[in-house]
Amino acid sequence: MAVVKTAMHLRVIVNFVKVHQSSNDWHVILYMTIDHPVPEGHRYKERSTNDPALLPYSYTLSPTPVFLRESADGPLSKWYSVPASAQNPYPALPMSFPDLATYLMNALEDSRRAISDRSSGNGRLAKAVDLLYPNQRGADDEPEERRGLTDRVRGLFGRGNRANRPANDDRSALVTPFFADDFGR
Repeated sequence: MAVVKTAMHLRVIVNFVKVHQSSNDWHVILYMTIDHPVPEGHRYKERSTNDPALLPYSYTLSPTPVFLRESADGPLSKWYSVPASAQNPYPALPMSFPDLATYLMNALEDSRRAISDRSSGNGRLAKAVDLLYPNQRGADDEPEERRGLTDRVRGLFGRGNRANRPANDDRSALVTPFFADDFGR
């Protein structure tokens, strides 16, 4: 990286791979390369550079990973090439893992905003996440049924309104890694 005089940018592909044909579990693989401009006269020059269903040019400079060789929506592997947007440009290198996590969360949010746009494939990441991980929703997307159950459980154990409970109860709710749900896990 010390030899390069221009800014280097990261290109990321999010790949969902089915664990086994008969399984419903999916693993996530992140492929990352340094973005390279397409040379003049190359056949990739005609392609859309922000199409999430097409591999970026930088992925043609080395052997293509096995899971990326087939279509973007195969039965065992689904992948999404994160496009640049005004709110979420390609990240500059070097970058930290927290910055990478923020970049990926922003890409998912961009995809959620474009989920109804059928002209581009930008909503594919959000659709894949919702399809493959239906129970993994954010805290602010929590269903009303779960909120009601949590309130009922607190009522059973005498944890009513805030004035009647110690301040430590609020803190323990922030650091406790589990909560009661319908399945008792």
